[in-house]
Amino acid sequence: MSRGALWAGLTATGLAFALLWAPQPLLPMLAAEFGVSTAQASLLISAVLLPLAVAPLVYGLILQRMPARPMLIAAIAVMAVTTLLLAFSTEWWHLVTLRFAQGLAIPAVMTAVMTLLAGGAEPARRSRVLALYIATTPVGGFAGRAFSGAVADYAGWREAFLALAVLMAACAAVLALLRVSARVEFRRVRLRDLRGVLADPLCRRVYGASFLVFLVFSAYLNLLPFRLVDIGSGLSETGMGLMYTGYLIGAVVSFSAVAAAARLGGRRRAMALGFTVVALSLAVSPLPSVPVLFIAVFILCAGMFLVHALAPGIVNDRQEGVAGVANGVYIAAYYTGGVVGTSLPAVVYEAAGWNAVLGLLGVAAVAGAWLMVTAPGR
Repeated sequence: MSRGALWAGLTATGLAFALLWAPQPLLPMLAAEFGVSTAQASLLISAVLLPLAVAPLVYGLILQRMPARPMLIAAIAVMAVTTLLLAFSTEWWHLVTLRFAQGLAIPAVMTAVMTLLAGGAEPARRSRVLALYIATTPVGGFAGRAFSGAVADYAGWREAFLALAVLMAACAAVLALLRVSARVEFRRVRLRDLRGVLADPLCRRVYGASFLVFLVFSAYLNLLPFRLVDIGSGLSETGMGLMYTGYLIGAVVSFSAVAAAARLGGRRRAMALGFTVVALSLAVSPLPSVPVLFIAVFILCAGMFLVHALAPGIVNDRQEGVAGVANGVYIAAYYTGGVVGTSLPAVVYEAAGWNAVLGLLGVAAVAGAWLMVTAPGR
């Protein structure tokens, strides 16, 4: 694989995750401009996560084998066009609908990039290339939040989406010049395989843990800008975006998770520790302090990525023969947690406030730790 193809693929991944999370620091601004509630504003994140939750289970029914490069270019182009339309939207339902369309394109980007990187790299370099792919996802998530916040602060939220659209259009143009080929395989989920995966009690626990950890993670980060407004932080949109700096620790934790699990006596114990770390971030978050919340994001992200980095390995080890189905269920459970986390806690926040949300998320974190502590074996 050429260096250009590698960086184009990683750039496409970074842009996909940047777009996924870019509206988050802008939610209070958008809620005020369109006159919507906190729960309604949160739909901009829920709408894009919903297709991610169902895609692994239904894409195989629609798509079989497709060339990876054309599919990647088409998906990036869809993201560019819908982001451009976001910049000119005047109705709230337009924004929510366009975000849902972006959620349909993002799984295609992820799958096509992984296919191109794994297929184009020499066997000796494949693990390193895929590790770079994994590390790109939290970097892209932070960059999207920081970029949109900074541009919105300087020029406006419409200009933030316009700039993202231009970047994605440029990425699609570069990808069109590449001479790489591979075919994406979307595995058809068979009911028999699905039943077999769900019959495994340990896999069910891991799926439950993935659901809970992303529920807590997405809820906290989604409501953080509203909390900052409510405590009178005085932060601009740039400051709001930089509050997500702790997201970058995900790259470090992801790389070191396996070694940490070996020292802690197994992956399940390490995942239980991850939930404990998440609970710690919640415990300090009632304090109405910007520095405390900034540090809490680091703690939250460290715990979440420790769980998320280890969980797929357990599932794949248990379901080697049907790993594609097992991974599809894992991704579905993970992003379903995100859909619930960006919708239900927002309603609780409106009705009962920040501390009530923290209590709800604390119960979820304790439940996740219990699932792993009581799991048999290591």
